[in-house]
Amino acid sequence: MSASSSPARSTPWYRDLRFWLGLTVSVAGLWLTFRNVNGRELLHSVRAVDWGLLGLAMLVALFDQIVRGLRWRVLLQPVGRVSSADAFSYLSIGALANALLPLRAGEVIRATLLGEKRALSKSALFATVVVERIFDVLALALLALLLLAVMPIPREIKQAALLLGGVSAAALLALWLLSWLAARGRGGRAATWLGHAETRVLHPAQDHRLLGVNLTQVLRRLWQMAHSFFGGLRAVQSPRLLWSVGWYTVLAWLASLGYIWLVLRACHLDLPWSASLMVLVFINLGAALPSTPGGVGLVHWLAREALLPWQVADQPSATFALMVHAAVYLVMVGVGLLCLWREGVQFRQLTRSDPATSETV
Repeated sequence: MSASSSPARSTPWYRDLRFWLGLTVSVAGLWLTFRNVNGRELLHSVRAVDWGLLGLAMLVALFDQIVRGLRWRVLLQPVGRVSSADAFSYLSIGALANALLPLRAGEVIRATLLGEKRALSKSALFATVVVERIFDVLALALLALLLLAVMPIPREIKQAALLLGGVSAAALLALWLLSWLAARGRGGRAATWLGHAETRVLHPAQDHRLLGVNLTQVLRRLWQMAHSFFGGLRAVQSPRLLWSVGWYTVLAWLASLGYIWLVLRACHLDLPWSASLMVLVFINLGAALPSTPGGVGLVHWLAREALLPWQVADQPSATFALMVHAAVYLVMVGVGLLCLWREGVQFRQLTRSDPATSETV
């Protein structure tokens, strides 16, 4: 069945402290990246970029996004019938939202829009996104540990890698346990208990309210969302699906590594593969920090900082930072806009997508 309500009022982005904090970080990042760089020399360096290699890097970035779409399609199999093309389209729309809209709501937006278009549970779809992110965090932790094995890295990066690895492994285990309990019927007994509690304490025929809130509807709504969320975790019960997700994750991160390596070569920086790995780890660990849409400023500064062990001069490192962000940004925006057109989604729908406004159960 489906239930819907009028859109909930939310705080405008320009009144959200996270937006202004992100803007501050981005401005600081841009200043730190380009403060010692001459504008004319930077323009000359950009013109000297090997555009053929940069174009190849953009194709690799597109391949990375396709692989991630295929991975999401695997996670969606227990939720409902979603084609590979649709999984890729809505993943790309989410990436577009992250690139253009504040507060990084792209993951929620893609789950919400796909749920609305295909009449699927948004809570279950969001659960697949959570599993997806856990795999990515675990992969990032392993890459950071690999980097530690080949070269000295800052202690903070090492500690972050160990923490991320432990937390992601524990989270994946917890999700598997929750899905196992639900699949074995223990979740069903919990549902029965909650149903009895709702009947006895908040009888549906009565209108119990607290501070204007209908407690009966709140309890039912929370249980429906939790039940749907557990449904989205069914993929972690299947060794076959987990194996596929794991391989797609490895392939996606290898593509990301190859993208950075190609951009380094396009900027005439003949550095070892460990430099590409350092940039990849730095940028993705820094993604947890607030910034403006698309990571403007933050990505530039992290990319430049990652090259410090190789003593790259200010000018070429700034050029690389500019290119490594711009190329993938253009891919995300261009592909995202095409997918908006393919799915018949208007851009203003991205700002209205809210998982709390409607739910398909």
